[in-house]
Formats: sequence, C-alpha cells, structure tokens
Amino acid sequence: MDDTGTGKRDGGPLSWLADFGACLGFFSRFPMPASPTAPDFRRAWRAAPLAGFIIGAFAGAVLSVLLWIGFGANLAAALALAALVAVTGALHEDGLSDVADGFGGGRDRDRRLEIMRDSRLGTYGAAAVVLSLLIRWAAIAALAREPGSGPLLALAAAGGVSRGLAIALPRMIPPARTDGVAARTGAISGRHLVEAIVLVVLVAVLAAGPVFGIATALSALVAAVIALYAVSGLARRRIGGYTGDVIGAAQQACEIAFLCVLTLSTSG
Repeated sequence: MDDTGTGKRDGGPLSWLADFGACLGFFSRFPMPASPTAPDFRRAWRAAPLAGFIIGAFAGAVLSVLLWIGFGANLAAALALAALVAVTGALHEDGLSDVADGFGGGRDRDRRLEIMRDSRLGTYGAAAVVLSLLIRWAAIAALAREPGSGPLLALAAAGGVSRGLAIALPRMIPPARTDGVAARTGAISGRHLVEAIVLVVLVAVLAAGPVFGIATALSALVAAVIALYAVSGLARRRIGGYTGDVIGAAQQACEIAFLCVLTLSTSG
C-alpha cells in the first residue's frame, strides 16, 4: 500500500530504501542522492535503527583500523569518537547541550523553551556535552580492548539502538511547542514504530549478542530503554513535552546507557 504518494509500496524494498536514505541523510553528513519528493518521516523513522547502525559502524570501523595500525585503546577511542561527532555534525550533542541549558537554567516552562532556542552554549550545556564525551570515551576505550570485531559491533549496535529508541519519544509525550521542526516532522506512526522496535531488538541481539552475550546485549537494551523513559519523564515535567533537542538528548542518554552496560562483560 502506498500511503505517501511516492508510488512506492509502504512495505516494499524501494520504500525501505527511501526511508533508510532519508534517515541516514537526516542523522549524518554522508552524501545522499536527492529525492524527488520530500520524505514522510511518519513512516521513514522506522529505518532509524538501520541508519544508526551504519553511523555507529563507521565510527567502529575507524576504531578498528586505528587499533590495527597500533594506536593505544585510549587514543583510538578518542579519535573514533571524534569521527562519530564529525559525521553526525554533533547533531545529538547540540540537542543535549540545549536541553541541559534550558532545564538547568530556566525557572519556568516558557523560559526553559526560550533558553533552548538560544544558540549560545551555557554552563549546563557545556558540562553535559563534556560529560557525555568523557563517559562515551571511557566506555569505547574499555570496549576497544576486546579482541576481534567486538569494538566495531558495539558501536554499530549502540548507534542503531539509540537512534531507534529516540524516535519513539514523540509517541510517548506531546510536543512542547507546535512551531518546532520536530513537531512539524511528525511522530512515527504506530505500525511503523513496531517495525522500528523490532529492528532495535534485532540490532541489539544480532550485533552485540554474539560478542558480548545475549544476556548482556538485552541488559544493555533494557538500560537504554530506562534512559529513554528517564529523559521522557524529565521533559514532561520541565517543558510539558518533547522538542527536537529533547530527542537528541534522548539519543545521547540511550547510547551512553547501552555502551556502559556492554563494558560490564569486557575482560578489562
């Protein structure tokens, strides 16, 4: 069934390919071919776990190559994280910093939303981004000491799981404002959310499971879900709903939680 006017069946390969391209183009700076029609993100978000997997795999490949060359785990982890930030244009880190500034510095809902619109980086935002980078660097460095494909698969799984969960946020809480990009883009439809969640579970189990164990992979997934609900609850209390920045902060929280739990099974 074609519900977008593009002529592509909703569940067909061309439809999935278009959705994957839309998500990868949205989440990253990878060059993507121009689409003749604007993507319908209410459907396209279902491919977020796949796009996130590729983005994470890119950083994982950088990490693996650096380790193969002979770089130490700490330096390789820092450079891989830098590659991840570069390829995403710090999209999610920007959201995290805006949320931290708004939630930390605003006394009421309207003031918090006003601060979140301000492009200037405040103390809370800077601290949040530094902490996010430090925690992820430490986790990636620990995972980098694992042999074989473990480091690459860990980052690929974390990228897929975190983005797949983050796009579920608009189904959990209402938009905090109606004039934002996130509100205009629209929440993923219920049926397509189910498809996205199935992909999230598959990414966690099939990518991280063989290396770190199914139990650890599922535990990491549960931790990421808890992080998502924590961000959702905080956003509801502080601003009454979500914005694009909140979705970015949710991605960061989910990625951190997932990576940290994976380190529990490392030999280091």
